Parts: sequence; C-alpha cells; structure tokens
Amino acid sequence: MASLLEMILKSQNGDLVKQIGNQHGLEPNQAFDAIRNLLPSLTKGMNQNIQKEGGLGNLLDALNKGKHQKYIEDPRAITTPQAIDDGNSILGHILGSKDRSREVARQASQATGIDYEILKKILPQVAGASMGGMSKRVNSRDSGSLIEALTKASQQSGGNDGGLGNILGQVLGGQAPQAAPPPKRGGLGGLLGSIFGRKKAPPPPPQPKMPDLGGILGGILGGKSAQELPPQVQQQTRSVLGKMLDLDGDGKTMDDIFNMAKKML
Repeated sequence: MASLLEMILKSQNGDLVKQIGNQHGLEPNQAFDAIRNLLPSLTKGMNQNIQKEGGLGNLLDALNKGKHQKYIEDPRAITTPQAIDDGNSILGHILGSKDRSREVARQASQATGIDYEILKKILPQVAGASMGGMSKRVNSRDSGSLIEALTKASQQSGGNDGGLGNILGQVLGGQAPQAAPPPKRGGLGGLLGSIFGRKKAPPPPPQPKMPDLGGILGGILGGKSAQELPPQVQQQTRSVLGKMLDLDGDGKTMDDIFNMAKKML
C-alpha cells in the first residue's frame, strides 16, 4: 500500500508538487523539501487524533463529506482559494491552534532554508492534499483499503458486528446491471441491414457503479458515531488509517520515495 507521502508526490506524475512550487516561486527540489518537512507534523497529528475519543468519527466524517480527493486527482485545484480555506479548516482540527501551525512552518523553514512566510502559505495546501490522499485510499478497493479492513472485521466478529456484514454485502455485493437487449431492427434501416448482412452491435451494458465512501460509511454508521461501532471494527479502522499516515512504514525510506518522485519532474 502506497504511503500518504508517496501518493502526494506521485499525484498526476508529480504535477501537484509542480503546482505548489510554481505558485510560490519555488524550484521543484524546494517544493519537495517543503512537503517533506511539513507533512510529518500533520500525519502525526492525525494519528494522535484518531486515537482520542471522537477523533476517529470526526476524521471519517471529514473524509466522507469534505470531497478533498479532487486535490489529488486535479492538482490545479490545490492552488485555489477554496483549497486554502479547506486546508486551514483541516489544520484547525489536526494541530489545534494557529500558534501550532506557525511553529510547524517555522521548524520547516529552519530545516529547509525556505522563507517562513512561504511555508506558512504552503502548509494548508499540504493539509488539503493529505486529506485528498487519504480519501482516495479509503475509497479504493485495493488490498489494505478501509473497505477491505471493515470486511475482515465483519468476518472476524462472528456475527456480532451490529449488522456490518449485511451492510457491506448490500453495498459491495449488489447485482450488476443486466446488459441491455440489442435494439430491434425495423423499417428501411432493418431492411438494408438484412440485405447487406450488416448487424448493428448492441450498446455495451452499463457498468456497475463502484461504491463510494459516503455510501459505505452512511450505511455502516447509520447516523451513529464511529465510537458506537463494535470494538473490532474500530480497531481495524484505526489500523488501516494509521498505516496510511505512516510516511515510510512500507519499508521505503523517505529518501527512496523522494528520489523516485523526482524522476517524474
């Protein structure tokens, strides 16, 4: 499973990093350094928050309603005023105060030599990109995703999962739409088709819609907070989110990740 840092750096072949750098007059290497030094404080804050009472539910709610995934899928969005507003709101939840945000920017400035005022402007953008990366990962159905973890939690609960298994079955295991029947030929078009032996191919069947985070969380939580879910479900959820927030816990060092990402610029 790709780390959150790796997702941000590789977003659209490194375009997110380029967008941030260009907006603030930074060279690509400087933009890399800015993100590398700002992100750890944010991921640490997120990880601490989901361990606290109410923190897990707050994060899931933000991932569900915030629609931050656009910052990963369309990096140009990270330079908009809305992205700054979203990022500042996220920082308020993660770091708790403007003083703490200033301290994070100040420490990054000392480590990188980049002007403190620039890093203070970049910090909310990194916060928005972080939430976008988490939202994209949570919404996926890859190995290590939240959906997979919740499915395992349901299987391990022995039926004592508050209906989680039924909900996941309904959301993930619905029947695929049936293929539309081929159109009937008639009139001149049908006559010419039969004469020349040309058959009009039927339209392709509609693809089943992938479940989104809102559908899954809405069904699972059912208006309840995450703290009301069975303990094994909470544990699995925290475990998956914690791995997402582990910058290099997948065996890759941060330098390895950065060297890989720099090749895309």
